[in-house]
Amino acid sequence: FMVLNKKEKLKIALLSTKKNPLLKRNIREILKKNKIEFIAYDEKEDLRAKILWKQRTRNRIPKIKLNKKIESIFVSNHNNSSLVKLVKSKKIDLLISCSSPRIIKDELLSAPKIGILNCHPGLLPYYRGCNCVEWALYNNDKVGNTCHLMTKNIDQGPIICSKIINIKKCKDYFDVRVAVYLESVKLISKAIEMIKKNNYKKKIKKGGKYWKIMNNLKLNEVINTFKK
Repeated sequence: FMVLNKKEKLKIALLSTKKNPLLKRNIREILKKNKIEFIAYDEKEDLRAKILWKQRTRNRIPKIKLNKKIESIFVSNHNNSSLVKLVKSKKIDLLISCSSPRIIKDELLSAPKIGILNCHPGLLPYYRGCNCVEWALYNNDKVGNTCHLMTKNIDQGPIICSKIINIKKCKDYFDVRVAVYLESVKLISKAIEMIKKNNYKKKIKKGGKYWKIMNNLKLNEVINTFKK
């Protein structure tokens, strides 16, 4: 992973989908201190992600309006060679995955100067994989987000920063999920500033476990147990 010269401005672009419910919040937060060169929209309709969003949040996160216009690029797949070429031609320093529906391949991973930033809803390296929020609750463990640079190994890239979320004020499981989503927006912004200052360790932390998708029996146990 390369670093920036202190005099250079960070050139940022986003990877997302048109119907990502958190995208406008991500854009608004990032624009407070940075410019976004473009947003690359993957045309894949991720129906499972849409269903999970409703199941996890019960629509407790209100939609917001955003008047700022940013250049939009539409691709059938974020791994398309056309997007790789665009990232290189525009000399993008940092791509940010705002819930890209793809497993990013090597060509795109290496296209930006610094890499691709992702916010994982789990405390790495201990909670890698799926349903990390739910598994942490099931294990009576800490819940949090981790921003890291992506590699070909899922959830195992260099960690930029992480944050434990205080869930004591959450009334139920859905409040916890809402807190995780909203805090991820803030943590991405913090990670960008740390990257600009080269204020993070390049070493990859090993250990932890890859957690598979939680079955409905355990998920219902989590939902029914975490109530106040």
